Amino acid sequence: HVRYANDQKFGHLVSSISDAFVVVDHEGIVRYVNHAAEEMFGCKAEDIIGESFGLPIVSGESTDIDILSRGKTTSAEMRVSETIDEDRRVYVVASLREVSERNRVEESL
Repeated sequence: HVRYANDQKFGHLVSSISDAFVVVDHEGIVRYVNHAAEEMFGCKAEDIIGESFGLPIVSGESTDIDILSRGKTTSAEMRVSETIDEDRRVYVVASLREVSERNRVEESL
């Protein structure tokens, strides 16, 4: 019951954050995405979970990436951190923030 309650709290916490969050296991398989990630990638969680993340992941790094969704390209900054759960399994958490507007402003300077 405690683990389920913790999972519920985690899901509620990251679902309310505006940044996209993707949790990837040690094999590179997506295990969780929040609503913002669904919006950014243009598909539902059930279409993403269980699939390969498909991007190089380096913990502690920040990388700018381009995402093709619904026929348009969105630029995002991806920050990656590593975490270990209570069963000692390693996961990578990728936080993605849309930065297309920031890039447009920087290019115009």
